[in-house]
Amino acid sequence: MTATLRLALGLTLISSSLAFSQTSEDVTDARQQQLLNEGVKAASVRNMRAVIQEDAGAPAQIALKERKITDFRVGLFQDFVYESNANLNGNGGEGSFSYNPTVFFRTNSKLNEQFRVDTLMSWGSTWYSDLEDRDFWGVTGQVHLNYRPFEKWPEFYAGPEVNRFEAWEDGDEISKSVSIAAGLRNNVRLASSTSLFYNLRYSHRWIDPSQFERDQVNVLIGFTQRLAKGLFLQPSYSFGWYDYDGVVRDRSAGQNVEREDLRHEIALALIYRLNENFTFRLSGSFVDQDSTLTRANYQNFSTGLNSGITYDF
Repeated sequence: MTATLRLALGLTLISSSLAFSQTSEDVTDARQQQLLNEGVKAASVRNMRAVIQEDAGAPAQIALKERKITDFRVGLFQDFVYESNANLNGNGGEGSFSYNPTVFFRTNSKLNEQFRVDTLMSWGSTWYSDLEDRDFWGVTGQVHLNYRPFEKWPEFYAGPEVNRFEAWEDGDEISKSVSIAAGLRNNVRLASSTSLFYNLRYSHRWIDPSQFERDQVNVLIGFTQRLAKGLFLQPSYSFGWYDYDGVVRDRSAGQNVEREDLRHEIALALIYRLNENFTFRLSGSFVDQDSTLTRANYQNFSTGLNSGITYDF
């Protein structure tokens, strides 16, 4: 069994994923397009991310101990968040609270000492206090082949991912996508109470609406520091590069552009693990996105209280 950070129970405000998946970015992309304010990426990433970030190197892990690899895991995450720019409108959008529950189940099947097959299904939703027309729900699935050649080496993973999202208000489909993803992740124990984690990921996403089809590269790096029994501090930084297919009309510039986004996020979390099943998390993050599409530029500060429960079988 390889030493890794233990699963945290709770939704995280740190971006990146499956590790490091941005499945729910499609929701915010398409939703903002409907509102003529295209380019949102952060507002709903929380929903699926904590589930997908269970693997080594993701910020959802908190304890510096060996992770038990189980055949079956189920969980419920609840996220209560305030965002200073919830509609991600430049630097001065509308603030809003939101409630984000997610339920999931996953299996992790051992093929041999180096290979495992990891499958995941999840359902999540977001309800806003001040942006009710953006409330949505969605389902996500993945099948990954994980490969770790030697103990303490990085784990490589690859496989397909799918998702579909609908608006609560009118029941219309917001987006659906199929992706192929590949990456590597690991954590390195630096001291008895300190660990470094990282996750590097590439994916290509075939999305409906098709204007959001893209290649993307995501990088996550962070530390987990044990402060006391069950209490951890976790700073992290993530970077995302998104290269969209085709051209899109930039109404502000009055011309067509090839869309490319660069996204930076810094985050800090204080995590309390009550026991093996219950965790609470107080966290905050700041996102800065720069895009060749004018209306996709934004900054957003988020803070929230996260709680969750998982059970292994």
